[in-house]
Amino acid sequence: MKKIITKQLISKAYHSEDEDSYMSYINQLHERGDDEVFQLAKRLAYSKDNLYREISASILSQFGYKTKLYRGESIYLLGKLLHDKNDDVVSTAIYGFGHRKCTRYADKIASFVSSKSLPIKEALAFSLGGYEDKKSIDALILLMQDENYHVRNWSTFSLAQITECNTPKICDALYKSFSNEKSEIRGEALLGLALRKDKRTIDAIIEDLQKLFYGSWIFSAIQEMPYESYIPYFSTYIEHLDIEDKEVFSDEIYEAELAINKNIKEIK
Repeated sequence: MKKIITKQLISKAYHSEDEDSYMSYINQLHERGDDEVFQLAKRLAYSKDNLYREISASILSQFGYKTKLYRGESIYLLGKLLHDKNDDVVSTAIYGFGHRKCTRYADKIASFVSSKSLPIKEALAFSLGGYEDKKSIDALILLMQDENYHVRNWSTFSLAQITECNTPKICDALYKSFSNEKSEIRGEALLGLALRKDKRTIDAIIEDLQKLFYGSWIFSAIQEMPYESYIPYFSTYIEHLDIEDKEVFSDEIYEAELAINKNIKEIK
């Protein structure tokens, strides 16, 4: 692919029939990150063709990640594409700000939370994590209640693990998600609570240690908040794990057990 000229890569991305092929061409353009790629992306940002503008946003999202070349100009063009009339172009630009984390566009990005477009809501759920302002956090909390599973999943992950802010409102939203959701979202919420040292995490961990295994989040949560009260449940929980799960998550299990034992020694 490195032998394909830049214009041909853009043409191949334009005519690509699946997401994997499309991203392989875009990633190669990111990898090049030279003046020719930027100038073509800039020209495409003003195209009348929706797909070409979307390709421009895809390129600009991570253009110059190695050299920082044209960083300011790339952010400016992405900001312009946030005002596009096409939802796919807007969502791709939002993803771009998820990579670039430019706080001066935070309010504009968060304002899309009222959109009915699924691609835009998915982009917001991915991108708003790490924006620590009130509007971005409120938007993520709202997205955590969306009817679409993937939107709820990504927004919970973004708020729980990418956003560092710790407020009662965030903890209450995570606890609500833990209480109402199952599987992956429940695990992300649990870990988010543990990272914020919310005392409700202790009972939540004990509760999940008495249920079927659904992922390694519980081991990470235990490492963040290790307590002796887990011991009667932890051993039984591990005994009932499938052999394959024990092998796959052996390191996480060991670290969780180590954290509990270390906590006991420190108390004594």
